[in-house]
Amino acid sequence: AVHSLKDMPAEDVEGLTYTKFWKREDTKDALILRDASSLKELKEGAVIGTGSLRRQKQLKRMRPDVKVVDIRGNVDTRINKMYQDKLDGIVLAAAGLKRINMESSITELFSNSDMIPAPGQGTLAIQVRKDNKELIDKINAFSDEKTDNCVKAERSFLLEMGADCHVPIAAHCDVAGDKFKLDVMFGTERKEPVYCSITGANPINLGIK
Repeated sequence: AVHSLKDMPAEDVEGLTYTKFWKREDTKDALILRDASSLKELKEGAVIGTGSLRRQKQLKRMRPDVKVVDIRGNVDTRINKMYQDKLDGIVLAAAGLKRINMESSITELFSNSDMIPAPGQGTLAIQVRKDNKELIDKINAFSDEKTDNCVKAERSFLLEMGADCHVPIAAHCDVAGDKFKLDVMFGTERKEPVYCSITGANPINLGIK
């Protein structure tokens, strides 16, 4: 089965495993605006739709005055809802928009530092039976070492925090010289998130430091 990794729980299902990860798409979050040309140019008190607590917390960090409302559904549903409900904008994953050839709808891309992505964002997860070694080997032959290492660092943080979709959590790993750099965020619905950057040579250990 093929999934969007950012939507998958931290723990593996018994009897199943993920193959090594292939090169991932854009990890950034995208802002789609109805009229304005950037988050900075939005009117005071503008209304932004997102179903993600992670995005909500980071939006409020950049623009404390904006109002964030919950929005659900596929890409088309959310874009239509933006116009129907006269929302000023919505936030979606850039990777999803690019995969369905809707990149032109993006008004602004957030940097990974301004809005840290969800762990594994932009990555396709291929889930297989653990005992199917032949298939695992074949799929692993197409894997990307950098993506695999970075995503495992992000997922190790997710697992260590025991987090789920009901808490704001973010993690983005990249290579900085000969070391890996992991930027993370963790909070609760009521408390403001804590931000941290961790650097190390072993990507698997980064998320549990």
